[in-house]
Amino acid sequence: MIAAGLGYSTRMQVAASAEEAADRAMASLGGREPAAALVMATAAWGAGKLSELIGDVARRIDCPALAGATVDGMLIGRFEVSRVPALAVLVLAGVEAEAVLCEPLPGDEAGVAGAVAARLRGAVRAHDLVVAFADALALSPQRLLAGFARDLPGLALVGLGASEPAGDEPRVWVGDEIGRRACATLVVRPLQAPRIHVTTGCRTRGRERRVTRSSGSWVLGLDGRRALEVLRAVQPVEGRPLTRELLVCLAGGEPDRPPVLRNIVGVDERRGGFALPEPVPVDARIAFSIPDPAFARRDLREQAAAAARPGTALALHLSCQTRGATLFGAPGAEGGILADALGDVPLLGLMGAYQLAPAGRGVGQLHTYSGVLTLLDQ
Repeated sequence: MIAAGLGYSTRMQVAASAEEAADRAMASLGGREPAAALVMATAAWGAGKLSELIGDVARRIDCPALAGATVDGMLIGRFEVSRVPALAVLVLAGVEAEAVLCEPLPGDEAGVAGAVAARLRGAVRAHDLVVAFADALALSPQRLLAGFARDLPGLALVGLGASEPAGDEPRVWVGDEIGRRACATLVVRPLQAPRIHVTTGCRTRGRERRVTRSSGSWVLGLDGRRALEVLRAVQPVEGRPLTRELLVCLAGGEPDRPPVLRNIVGVDERRGGFALPEPVPVDARIAFSIPDPAFARRDLREQAAAAARPGTALALHLSCQTRGATLFGAPGAEGGILADALGDVPLLGLMGAYQLAPAGRGVGQLHTYSGVLTLLDQ
């Protein structure tokens, strides 16, 4: 049976923070030995103290499979913290696990899946879960996902883009080894399949439309009209830049493949189109969306209620750094909605640059502005 322990600290001193977070987490295990751990630090710690901080926690919990990263903020149950030094430790007992650090990676992100497969010696199980933390500045999440689709198809993968300390690069780690321009993965091997739910928190403006003309990442025609004409018709505030607030929702195209949100990254008045961060084929279905606090609360409440069930061992919520208090209106509001539905289940939320989640036919998806809730049963 899986058991989970969760501890955190906002103390400013390295030794005191490591002791408080680790001791709180271990106390919840009731004397059982941890088999896996997530050790997370806010980027506000700065890069200089991370080696001592993570090393201290690693020694205290003595866990064979430990992984983590710098993040923008955290949810620990109903408590939300960001922009200040904070440390969270989630330990698991009663489960097999492996941790893999891959660095340096730019250009070879697809190789992460091969390294994970090698650690598992090809013995992939149906219910395996990979939790990945990747440098959000230097690494391509699309290439990372392509590697898992090629080498480990069907494996459940969730992940987060690690945040950077001020003036520095994001950090990820396995054990007490800290990597730069790297990816850290924790493979958890439960007996039951993980349950994964995605929420967006964005409300659609207008109806879904079909792309009738495109060129690479440029959307030039929608339903036979110039794309910019359609975009201006749904603009939230007249006179405000078209690339501000308004997002594009790309339909998944399959029943079990949820839609994804993308920023508008450019407009072309001459061609009458707008650009997204990735290629958009003709016949793709899109809609325009805006972040909406009331919709976000309702969406998360419904998803959390659907996910709640007796016997849940832990909940991991990977969320966009634009959510939390910024979207939900108050610190702890996002975590409070989850806690209301899940009860006393240990809940760790992490905020980063992007989110990864499974989708149809074993292919993962890159999400932004979203929350990915993963639950493991006892």
